[in-house]
Amino acid sequence: MNEIIFLFHSIVIGLFAIAALKLGKTVLVSLLCLQVILSNLFVSKQIIIWGLNATSSDVFSIGAGLCLNLIQEYYGKVIAKRAIWISFFCLSFYLLMTQIHLVYSPSEFDTTQNIYTTLFGLMPRLVVSSLVSYLISQNLDAYLYGYFRDKFSGKYFFIRNYGALLISQMVDTACFTILGLYGVLHNPFEIFIVSYCIKVVSILVCGAVVGFCKKWIKINE
Repeated sequence: MNEIIFLFHSIVIGLFAIAALKLGKTVLVSLLCLQVILSNLFVSKQIIIWGLNATSSDVFSIGAGLCLNLIQEYYGKVIAKRAIWISFFCLSFYLLMTQIHLVYSPSEFDTTQNIYTTLFGLMPRLVVSSLVSYLISQNLDAYLYGYFRDKFSGKYFFIRNYGALLISQMVDTACFTILGLYGVLHNPFEIFIVSYCIKVVSILVCGAVVGFCKKWIKINE
């Protein structure tokens, strides 16, 4: 069932991106920030999909990239750049707060400390790797989307969106694999291949949903 759930998950994220666009710039930026945080919150859950071991959070990275591309499409490069730094600020705050939360000594009646330790007990290397990879990939996505938009004179949204996401997410996956996993896992190259293949499927599904739906969206701002 994981394959069906994954495809459904991707479609839902695409629909929420369109709904956020309809509601306006503030909601779209908020959804971007929320998905960045969720991608780090759910990264520790591993699943088997198409016979491969993967995490359940890759689709949120794609959703964040879609939101960023929609922001740049409708509101321009300046707003997109600002959205990147807003989401980076929110992600930094989230990661810092989770580590402070773990420092509190639980009471003798507490039953959740071990759960929080498992969920939030990220190594500093993984935290830094996540922040660096996110900042590099999102800035690259914004640059590529703007470049493709100028190149195609604002036409061919599918090509521009797919091109920017496929390249930026490949860089994101490579950066996190090298910075966070190299020397820790036995075969980080295999992890890179699997993670990126999963992201490609999500990009194709989410991008198709957004591409087909955006033609009916009218922006009032």
